[in-house]
Amino acid sequence: MQASARASSCCFLLFCVLCLCYPVLGAEKTVYVCGSTGSDTNDCSTAANACASVSGALSSLSGATSLTLNVCEGNYNGTENTNIVLPDFPVYIQTYEGDEQSVLFDCLNTPSSVFTASDSLSIYDINFVGCDQAITFQSEKNSSLIVNNSHFANSNTGIAYNAPTGLLNADSCSFSEVGVSIQVNGVEEFTLSNGIFITGTEASIVLSSTTSTFITISDTMFQDTMGVQFVVNEETRGSFSGCTFDAIHSPIIIDINGGSWYLERGALMYSSLCETGIVYNGAGAPENSLLLYVFNITTCKNAIEFNADASLEYSNGFVNTNETCFDVKINTGVRLVNMDLRNCLKHNILVNYTGKPTEIFIQNVNCVFANALEVITASESSGFVSGISFSLG
Repeated sequence: MQASARASSCCFLLFCVLCLCYPVLGAEKTVYVCGSTGSDTNDCSTAANACASVSGALSSLSGATSLTLNVCEGNYNGTENTNIVLPDFPVYIQTYEGDEQSVLFDCLNTPSSVFTASDSLSIYDINFVGCDQAITFQSEKNSSLIVNNSHFANSNTGIAYNAPTGLLNADSCSFSEVGVSIQVNGVEEFTLSNGIFITGTEASIVLSSTTSTFITISDTMFQDTMGVQFVVNEETRGSFSGCTFDAIHSPIIIDINGGSWYLERGALMYSSLCETGIVYNGAGAPENSLLLYVFNITTCKNAIEFNADASLEYSNGFVNTNETCFDVKINTGVRLVNMDLRNCLKHNILVNYTGKPTEIFIQNVNCVFANALEVITASESSGFVSGISFSLG
C-alpha cells in the first residue's frame, strides 16, 4: 500500500516537472470584428458573435501565441479602432464578407496610426486614410511585414518600417496623396511589386539601412508624384524591373547611395521639374555597379550623374535630355552599348576623373542633335570606341 502511494506521489512529481519544463503551447486565436452588427460584449469567436471594434477583439486573447483578425466591410474610426498596439506575436489581418477593398480605417486626419506592431504582421485588403502613420512596424526580431492589396490615402506616412533583420513585402498596394508613402529606417530584405504611387508630396520611398541585402522593386508605376531615395551598404543588391516614373516632381527621380543596382525595362519621362534622372553616389566598392538595360530616360536636364567608386554599364537604351546624358565623376569603368542619345546639348558623355585608371568601352552609340563626348581620365586608363555616330536627326 505504501509502495503504491509512493509510486503515485512520484508520478505526480514527474508530471509537475514535465509541465514546468515543457509548458503547454499557446493557441492560435481567431477573432471577428464587424462594426455594423457586432458588439464588444460578444466573445468575437465567430462572425455571428463578432466584436464591434478592434480593441474589443484584442481584449480576449488570453493564452494566444498568434492571431487572425477578420474584419467585415465598413468604416472604422475612433479610439477603439485607431492607435492599436498589436500583441507581441504574429498577427494576420484580413477582410471577410463584402468585396475586397471594402474595409476602411479612417484616422480622421488626427495625429494617429492604425496598427503598431513589434512582431510579424500580415495585412490583406485593408484601406487606410487620414493618418499620421497608417502602419508602424518596429521590431528587433527576425520578423516580417507583409501588406497586400491595400490602399493608403491622404496621410503623412503610409508604412513606417524599422526592423534591421526583418522583411518588408508590399504587393499590389497603392498610395495617393501621401507625404512619404514608404519610410524604411532598417530592413534586411525589401520587396515591392505591382504598386501605384500617385500625387505624393514628399517622397515615394525613403529607405536607409545598413543591414539591407536585397531590394527588389518590380512592375510599379510612379505618376505625378515624388521620387525615391536609397541609402544602403556596399553589399546591398537592388533592382528595378518594369517600373515607370512619369511626371515626377522631385529634382532627382532615383537617388541611390551605395550598393549594386540593376534597372531594366523601365522609363523616366515627362518630368519638367527634374534636374537629374538618376544620381548614384557613395563610397561603394570597386566591384559594385549601376547597370541599365532596355531603360529609357526622356526627361530631366541630366540623365545620369555617377559619383562612386564603381562601374556604370548601360545598354539598349534611349536617352533624350536637355544638357548632359552622362556625367561621370568617379568610377572604375564606363560601358555604353547600343544606345541612342539625343539633345544632350552640353555633353553626351562627360567622364572627368583623374584619380584612378578607368576603363571606357563605347560601342554602337548614335548621337542625334547632341554634342561630342568628352573624356578626361587618369593617364593609365584604357578605352575602346566603335560605331559611334553623330547626326542632326
